[in-house]
Amino acid sequence: MSFVETARSLHVAAAGVLILLISAVVCGSKADTIPDGQRLILQDWGVYTGKLGRLVSSPTSSTGNLQLSEDEHLLLQTHVICAALGTAFGLRFKLPEASRVPLLPITVEITHPPLINREGRKQTLDTFTKNVVPGRLDYVGWLFREDGEIVAGNWRFVLLSVNVILLDQSFTVKTSCSPPVG
Repeated sequence: MSFVETARSLHVAAAGVLILLISAVVCGSKADTIPDGQRLILQDWGVYTGKLGRLVSSPTSSTGNLQLSEDEHLLLQTHVICAALGTAFGLRFKLPEASRVPLLPITVEITHPPLINREGRKQTLDTFTKNVVPGRLDYVGWLFREDGEIVAGNWRFVLLSVNVILLDQSFTVKTSCSPPVG
């Protein structure tokens, strides 16, 4: 599993390369408990393409790496992901510029089917913290870089602030379909 850092913000990944860039969301049922300055706006979700940069050591990830990423573009808006090496999926969101905070620290949790980390342990949750800056589009995602990361099942991305869910996006990963070309 890898952690991804964009040129503008740190991103951590689970079994693939978790790619986070700059985008946002509003969680329906919890939205009224979120202070106005902390509401996120969902931009899009699905399969993405982008530029990957250098790898940075991250002992807590399955793959042991953080990766710089930038310039993410949506290829296909979907909740069903056709997994293959090189497939990146996730979501983009934004904290509105009018927010009353200079930056919002959030926790990103990615729940996925069991993956075997570098120590040989099964891992079903990857968590990291990142700062979201008002007005910037952020991306949180996963890049399948190794065969062992390609696991069918439910994958869930949850963004939280002080234990309040700001965004909750689920995907169904399949291994018996063809990924989009892009």
